[in-house]
Amino acid sequence: MSKSYDSLVSLLVEQFEVREGVASPEKTLGELGVDSLAVVELAVAMDVRWGIKAEDSGIDQKTTLRDAAALVAERTAAQPVEGS
Repeated sequence: MSKSYDSLVSLLVEQFEVREGVASPEKTLGELGVDSLAVVELAVAMDVRWGIKAEDSGIDQKTTLRDAAALVAERTAAQPVEGS
């Protein structure tokens, strides 16, 4: 999978107790046991880690890991490289 997918799964495993072997691109956050409060916490974590503003993320329990990883990839690709 992509670097953004791997990073997202790592975040879910580390902070949201998602079992790594259960995660797959087509699974939704809800299917992984991420409840509505945890979705909000995930949005905040995505802001801290990748600068994706919670209000701009659009993630919810129906968001697949593939879609969330695509968001991470899209938003981090648009960020300027430090030192440029």
